[in-house]
Amino acid sequence: MTHTTQLTNKTYQWQGIDRSGQTIQGEIQAVDRITVKAHLHKQGIKPQKIRQKRCPLWDKKRNKKWHKEWYKKTPRIDAQTITRFTRQLATLVATDLPLLQSFTISLASTQHTGLRLLIQQLKDEITTGTTLTTALAKYPHIFDPWFCGLVAAGEQSGTLATMLHQLADDREKNDAIKQKIKQALRYPLAVLLIASMITGVFLIKIVPTFAQTFASLQVELPALTRWVLTISNTLQQHGLISLLATLCTISGILFAYKRYRLCARWMDNITLKLPLVATLMQNTISARLASTLAITITAGIPLANALAAVTQTIRHHTYVHAMHTIQQQLSHGQSLHSAMRNTGLFPLLLTEMIAIGEQSGTLPLMLDKAAAHFTQQVDTTTAKLTLWLEPLLMSLLGVLIGGLMLAMYLPIFQLSAVM
Repeated sequence: MTHTTQLTNKTYQWQGIDRSGQTIQGEIQAVDRITVKAHLHKQGIKPQKIRQKRCPLWDKKRNKKWHKEWYKKTPRIDAQTITRFTRQLATLVATDLPLLQSFTISLASTQHTGLRLLIQQLKDEITTGTTLTTALAKYPHIFDPWFCGLVAAGEQSGTLATMLHQLADDREKNDAIKQKIKQALRYPLAVLLIASMITGVFLIKIVPTFAQTFASLQVELPALTRWVLTISNTLQQHGLISLLATLCTISGILFAYKRYRLCARWMDNITLKLPLVATLMQNTISARLASTLAITITAGIPLANALAAVTQTIRHHTYVHAMHTIQQQLSHGQSLHSAMRNTGLFPLLLTEMIAIGEQSGTLPLMLDKAAAHFTQQVDTTTAKLTLWLEPLLMSLLGVLIGGLMLAMYLPIFQLSAVM
């Protein structure tokens, strides 16, 4: 059964010029600014200003206070727990149980404290006659607009169980990809941490002992040894300052990444120039995009809203900017595959499969196949990354530790040769 639904909308205030040249203004409900612009252009209005309408100050304070109280008495609910809850709710709804009874059973079988509180609050909302979509939308930090949009599609079409199963499937696939990437990076990060600790202890505790011996020998030291001794002296005299400076630098980079969009895009662009890492990033985002688009389009969500939902699932700022560009080009009548191809960020195979889907009317099917393909590519790239990182790290450790040892024993070897 086909149907049309919208994701969670926001209120935007706009000002523009109509066909007669007069300045007009108003409010509109839409997913994002791109959708607002497209809607105004269809009405023959040239937008000048568009801004999201904010809630009154007392509403902000009340919502902020409510969220603080909720977090104080609720432990963190991780993504895997929400995925399991979604799967359980889908199974219960599929048995034709009333939604309220499904929540009652789910509450009785859940041991997670935070999830129990969340389920109870959702159940209380539904008891008052609120729809599941509206209840979920009150927890945007847990259920994003994409999640709520698919639930709304399920409620309107009578396929809530199907939508919940698709949500659970997609979240499980996404969690699996994240877990594989974390496993691929866990070993290198552990090795680098241990290497840094060993190097620090060597420079602060062991090198000074050699320095005293070298001073008593009164011989000219090799350049490598002098360089290591200089680093050791710097760490002994300014070690705390150096550590604080390093921590401040890292904190500043993280703050700039979260706070400034241009800075975040610049850093994300760097990741697209790293070998294997860029491929892994491209395949991961392509798999995520294809999977999410397949689900949203199958649910009957308009393509513009589906792309807005996809954008909210992407954390890479360069790709987020590309998605906004794609939405703008679509609003001007361009096809999805050509708009994606123009960005130069997506694999050619993905754009070709989308082109075939658009021309044959089988876009969801082609997106499903593309998602499966790029998920497999993520597995392959992750395996390659792990395979290349292990010998690279071993070589790096060998050069680092071997270089330090050589710097300390080289003067002794030279002295022995002279004697």
